[in-house]
Amino acid sequence: MSGFNIGLSGLRSQASAIEVTSNNVANASSVGFKSGNYQFVDQFFRQLQSGGAGGVSSAGTERRFGQGSIKATSSPLDLAIQGDGMFRLASASGKDASSVYYSRNGQFAVDKEGFIVNANGLYLTGYQPDTSLTDLTSTVAALRLPPSPVAPRATQAGELDCNLDSRPDAPVGDFDPTDVATFSHSTTMKVLDAKGMQHTVQLFFRRIEDAKVDDPRAAGTQATAAQFEVYVQGDGNNLVRTGEGQGAGTVGANDEPAPLGLLQFLDGQLVGSLVRDRETGAVRTPTVLSTRLADAEGGTLFDVEIDVSAMTAFGSAFEIRSSEADGYAAGALSGLTVDEQGRLFGQYTNGKMLLAGQLLLATFGSEYGLAQASANVFTETSASGPPILGTGLTGQFGSIRAASLEESNIDMAQELVQLMIQQRNYQANAQSIKAADEMLTTTIQLAR
Repeated sequence: MSGFNIGLSGLRSQASAIEVTSNNVANASSVGFKSGNYQFVDQFFRQLQSGGAGGVSSAGTERRFGQGSIKATSSPLDLAIQGDGMFRLASASGKDASSVYYSRNGQFAVDKEGFIVNANGLYLTGYQPDTSLTDLTSTVAALRLPPSPVAPRATQAGELDCNLDSRPDAPVGDFDPTDVATFSHSTTMKVLDAKGMQHTVQLFFRRIEDAKVDDPRAAGTQATAAQFEVYVQGDGNNLVRTGEGQGAGTVGANDEPAPLGLLQFLDGQLVGSLVRDRETGAVRTPTVLSTRLADAEGGTLFDVEIDVSAMTAFGSAFEIRSSEADGYAAGALSGLTVDEQGRLFGQYTNGKMLLAGQLLLATFGSEYGLAQASANVFTETSASGPPILGTGLTGQFGSIRAASLEESNIDMAQELVQLMIQQRNYQANAQSIKAADEMLTTTIQLAR
């Protein structure tokens, strides 16, 4: 009966191989699908050693994890991985999800709660943003869209980088913001209050006589410093110190303007900024100018510290190199972008981009040891080893391609040829059973 058993083992194995190849063909259009290869194991020698029959059996299906081609799409939540890595998916949205899965299929959408999910409802996971939506935390959970709308955020800090021309002589007469002859340079900066309303801060720089100051480059010596007084207006109102221990505030249009600070430069480099401390009233040498605008009732409209540490005063034309301020007005979500590192940003109608998180990638010591949960979703096993987690463009992980999908790595021509070979092999095994049947029939007839 060994001939029958050998033939039957061949039929079973070839039928299973045909199923694997047929599954490859059926999933040729499945996003991120990885082709399978049926593994045959020779049983003949082992069975002869034990006195049994030979034949063939299965060693399982080997999954080919080669890169599929990447095609462009129109959805920002269609994601592809160029290089190593798999998307990490979870069955629940919390950070302690009970079931975790891995896939190269990057077709994602948004559910009714704003979470990013695949077609099976599995949640895309990653690092969560902080409360300000400007940085990442170490918490891993399901990613979701950033909030919309976002409340306005008042300006708290600004940065001014410019060159003040130190060549001209000091202006003549008292400072007058309406007379350009009484100051050397001016520039403006837009800031926002807590309601998202925009205000204009105008800074005036007035060249005054040089002064002898302690030279920080050589202890115990002095050098000649170029000096500029700084005057500030907020929405056209003079901002001055209103008393000891107080910061700049709004005064009436007829009040005399007073300098908010004094900038000193040695060989064009800032060495000191003499400003009265807003808490103690003492003169200090910071690298920020603190300016506050109050409303008619004394409430604060804005309270901004402007970093001037990068300013210079070379003998060249006045130049604004950069002028920035934080804060933003209220805005609604208008779009999404995902960069190559997998960071998800929300684009808002107020021009801001806020961080919604960073998707997490995984790889394994042996991808071939993963267990298949569906056509293109896998789970870890003891054979695959635990996942190695990371993010796009770090370590061994590839880059994230937004508005793109990875196609299956099926070679249709190769699969069809393989299917024909397997069909022939199946027929050959059937023929071996037929031959064994004819031999057995002849033997029975001879015994009669």
